[in-house]
Order: sequence, then structure tokens, then C-alpha cells
Amino acid sequence: MRYNNKESVVIEGAKHINKQKDEVKLRVSPRLFSEVIYFLTPEQRKWVQKAGFSLLLEFQLEMLPAKLSYNVLQIFDHNSVSLKIKDKEINITEDDVFDVLGLPHGDLSIRLGTEDEYRERIDAWLAQFKYDKDQITAQRLVQVMRGQPVTENFKLNFLLLMSNALLGTTTSSYIDRQLLRFDDDLDNLRKYNWPEFLLDYLVLATENWNRTTTTFFRGSLVFLTLFYVDRVRNKGKDKHWSC
Repeated sequence: MRYNNKESVVIEGAKHINKQKDEVKLRVSPRLFSEVIYFLTPEQRKWVQKAGFSLLLEFQLEMLPAKLSYNVLQIFDHNSVSLKIKDKEINITEDDVFDVLGLPHGDLSIRLGTEDEYRERIDAWLAQFKYDKDQITAQRLVQVMRGQPVTENFKLNFLLLMSNALLGTTTSSYIDRQLLRFDDDLDNLRKYNWPEFLLDYLVLATENWNRTTTTFFRGSLVFLTLFYVDRVRNKGKDKHWSC
């Protein structure tokens, strides 16, 4: 999706649905994911393709226009999973998530095991970090991924960075680690329904936004904003990310 930084930030005729705050902020900038994509080695890129995320290899997005993103969030109805503009309702489907972000749209719903079941995987992943193992940020993930061999840890790092940048985050400044408990082999990621996961997260994040005072939005503001620009501004004509 291509952004023009001069985009008008007013959504004409739209009513604010969600809790109004001074601004909306992201815990993880899409710039970090763009940086990782740019510096992937040939071996790393090959695995990303095999895992079903080949369309993300073209991802380039430095930032989201803050006011536009805030206004798009305000017209998102999490009950109907749609954007409400004037007297028009634009439904958001799993196919839309695939069209906009290119996430794998497999037949299987994502399942998470318990920490006990995946203790060995979690401990091996934590061993990458020499200090503050309970305070892992997206920036630290980016650092360890640079030039990393395609090991189980690289696959987990890619999955966690992708999910925190594009799917959703926790309420803290540290990454959401839940996908360390992804209940399958990491080479089977393409078999799963990532658009479903994103939309479920988006609904929960909007509920969280409405019941708290935080200005950090946990859901995929990246997807919501790109979807709005694609379907409303560009009428589905532009399918490239850049900023």
C-alpha cells in the first residue's frame, strides 16, 4: 500500500464510534519489520517464502500518518467488524486481510499450547538474550535476527516480530510472546489462518481501547489504516506498501 503523507486526515461525515483520546500510538513501529525484511539473507528469505509469508518480502512502511490512523480507528466498529462512513458500512473479512497484508490464509485456526508443553522451545529462545530476559523489545529481536542462521530461533524471531508489528501487541512496552507456544512445527505456518488471528486480536484490542485510558492501541492499526486507504481512498487500485 502506498501512502501519500499529504493525505487528508479528515474522514468526511464519519461519526466517532470508539473512545476519544488525544492520540493513538503503536508499541512496535512497522519500520522495524521493514528493516528486517530489507536485511534478510538469501537463506532467510527462502524460509520466509516457504513459510507462506512471501508477499511480506515486499513490505516497506516506515510510519503511519498519526491523525489518519486515529480517525480510521474511530470509525471501526468491532461488533460488526466494519468501517462506518456516513451512512455506509464497509465490512472487513479475512479475505480483505489477505488482500491488504498478504498473510497466509490457511484452513487451520491458530492454536497455542501451554508453557509447560513448550518449555524447551521457550528456554532455547530465551537463551539468545544475555540479560533482562523478561524485557524483550522488538528492537532487541531485530538485532539478533541480523544475519542469523535459519534455526528454530530465527523462525520464532521472525514470527514474533511479524506478529507484534502487524497483528497485535501487549499492553506493555515488551513484545507479546504468546506465539512461542504456537502448537505445531514452525515450518507449517502457511497452513494456518493468520487473517482470522489478526481480526480476533483487532476486536479484543478495540475493546481494550474503549475501557482504558491508554493511548497505545494493541491491535493492527497498520492493517486498519492500509485497508481504509485501499478500499476507500484508492478503491482497491493500489497494492504496494511504501511510505
